[in-house]
Amino acid sequence: MICKNCGKELSDDSVFCTGCGTKIGAPEPEKEAIGQTADNVIENKAEESLRPEEAPKAEESVKSEETPKAEESEKPKDILKEIKNLHKKNEEKPLSETIPLPEPVPMPNNAPEPAAAYQNTPFEQTQPVNVPSRETPDHQQSDAPVPGYPEQTAAPVQEEKKSTKLSAGRKTGGTILVIFAVIFLIVLNILVCVRFGFSGDQLSKRTETLDLRTILTAEFEEEEINTDIYRMLKISSLTEGKADKDDFKNYLLNSDALEFFGEKLALYADYIIAGKGDDPTIDSEVIAEDFFGNKVNNTVAKEELGTKFDDDMIDSIRKSMEHQDVDDALSIENWGDKVGFEMNILKYAFSYITMAIVFALVIVLFIWLAVISERRSRYLLGFYGNTLFISGLIFFLIGIAVLAGMPLAFAFTSNVIFYLCANMLLPFALVALCAGFIELLLGCIFKSAAKSIKKKQKNAAKAQ
Repeated sequence: MICKNCGKELSDDSVFCTGCGTKIGAPEPEKEAIGQTADNVIENKAEESLRPEEAPKAEESVKSEETPKAEESEKPKDILKEIKNLHKKNEEKPLSETIPLPEPVPMPNNAPEPAAAYQNTPFEQTQPVNVPSRETPDHQQSDAPVPGYPEQTAAPVQEEKKSTKLSAGRKTGGTILVIFAVIFLIVLNILVCVRFGFSGDQLSKRTETLDLRTILTAEFEEEEINTDIYRMLKISSLTEGKADKDDFKNYLLNSDALEFFGEKLALYADYIIAGKGDDPTIDSEVIAEDFFGNKVNNTVAKEELGTKFDDDMIDSIRKSMEHQDVDDALSIENWGDKVGFEMNILKYAFSYITMAIVFALVIVLFIWLAVISERRSRYLLGFYGNTLFISGLIFFLIGIAVLAGMPLAFAFTSNVIFYLCANMLLPFALVALCAGFIELLLGCIFKSAAKSIKKKQKNAAKAQ
């Protein structure tokens, strides 16, 4: 093989000319631009500097090289001097140390830009660096670090987590639904308590357990009830002064007064609440004939009052009660006129159909609470817990008030109304107490579960 630049014979496996240092296969210097010749000289000499055993030969070939033009000969000489100085420094230091290249020589305007691989690189890395592509052949991201580029760590992708908090609008809507649910639940409790606590049989039984002496000796308008009845019926004149108020009290205590009025009260309750039978209103005539004209009671009157009630005496008793407006006080029709509707309409309010409708409304409100809370257990259990807790607390307190409050009030005031309420409302109070306790217990369980979930969510948020 012959060098095209200097004509020296070379071996077939030579890459550079040992005479002039020209790269084999490179174009002739005269056919290239001045800038390209300078680049080739820099490139060849820089590569030869890595091989110390070939450096002296390259220096001699560079010195013997002559170019026809003055400009071309001066620039390579300057470059060779710098390379020689660098080579001497390189011999004094270990080859492993990095020696920077000299600053690039200004080139003519028509010369191409130096290769990017030669700029600002260590003296060891004079060959162009083939930067591998950042993409693998199948266009997937490579995990291996790329030379020449800073290693980049992909930021972890955080999955968007659904917020565990409920918006203010939904909280407000849930509070409004809780209020309505409490109202309907209270109505349902009232219907159930009245239906099962004011039945005719229960009222009749409770009436028979009353202490008639306590009722008769209780004060009403600064007088005992017994004295008031004695004067209203004019018992003294009917018996021609034979019976006083104590005798009349003994007569009532030994009569079937509690059984008689308990039976009539049961008819009232069954008609108004359950809608059973016809209008059971009693008037003065019924009381006079069925109670005072009763054979059993007449026998008691003979023993306690010294006389029996004949027809004239019974008629006189009837007129006395009519004069005191007893008929209006006991008339169901008159009660309807005062309240503005017929009393038998209440049977529809306390029917099982009505209770089922109200219960269905409560269930619907509970479903709406589930929807508005987006089925988030923390808020859903909180809404349910508040509804049941409030309603249960109200009825539990009502039951306690009837069972314990009424007797205490009667003990301090001696008002017969508290005594009657404590006894007659006992079935109602027991139903209210049971219903209130169950709802209160469920409400506490739901509220406790909601607080537990809230605490777990806070701990999880702190852990993150």
